[in-house]
Amino acid sequence: MGGSVSPLLILALFAIVIVIYVEFSMMARLFHKVGPNEALIVSGGGGIKIVTGGGIMVWPFIQKLDRLSLEAMKVDIAAPESLTLDGVPVTLHAASLVKIPSDGAMIKKAAERFLLKKPEEIIAMVKEHLEDLVMSLVAKTTFQDLQKERDKFSAEVTKSSLESLSRMGLVIESFSVREVKATGRREAADHSPAAAMDRAEAGTLEEINVSVAIARREAETAALEAKTEIAKLKAEVEMEAQIFARELEKMKAEAAFASGQFNDALEKMKDPLKASWPSENLFDK
Repeated sequence: MGGSVSPLLILALFAIVIVIYVEFSMMARLFHKVGPNEALIVSGGGGIKIVTGGGIMVWPFIQKLDRLSLEAMKVDIAAPESLTLDGVPVTLHAASLVKIPSDGAMIKKAAERFLLKKPEEIIAMVKEHLEDLVMSLVAKTTFQDLQKERDKFSAEVTKSSLESLSRMGLVIESFSVREVKATGRREAADHSPAAAMDRAEAGTLEEINVSVAIARREAETAALEAKTEIAKLKAEVEMEAQIFARELEKMKAEAAFASGQFNDALEKMKDPLKASWPSENLFDK
């Protein structure tokens, strides 16, 4: 037996290989990679982690994983009819690209508002917000300027939306006016002091109405989110539980399979061990 390898040593090495395989399989299922143009939001286990590159280990029932797209979203703007500064009723069509920037603070803001929403829901919210903003800026711009200085008007929209969109965790990548169309006759100009005062009051009132409309829509959105949040979270928890249960059953099956292989190997080694045992056959006791 000088050059032979002990069957017990082979058995021990085989068991170690199986244990290592099972551990690596479990770790691989718990590791989640970050895809291109997305962020992973991991909550639970002591806080919220935002991952924008590489990957992260997520422990079932202790932590919850969500994915947030950072892809740019195209928003088509069709502002309803409104009066320009010089009294021309117009409609305005524009195209905009909006996205969540790859900044931790902005991603956190966006996650708080949009994490469980579909892209089309986000686009609809941004569309309403920008259309209200466009209407308020049209009221401060002459028809001629809208026609001839579209780039300037687009820059003003981008600048004016910076603060409000930032609160949502969004930025405008581009905004371009596609069409400005007069829908009626210009109102007769009245240059009297009283008319000037009326125009000033009308402009102020319109700004107030736009602000109220924006606030109302934000309140309605918040109320809708509050109603659907619990149901969505419940569905997420149930889905995570089902996934974990399936993974657990799979790991049990793999462990049982490995155990079967281990027992088969042990049975195959019994005969040579019995033959080499000096005094008693311990396997028959």
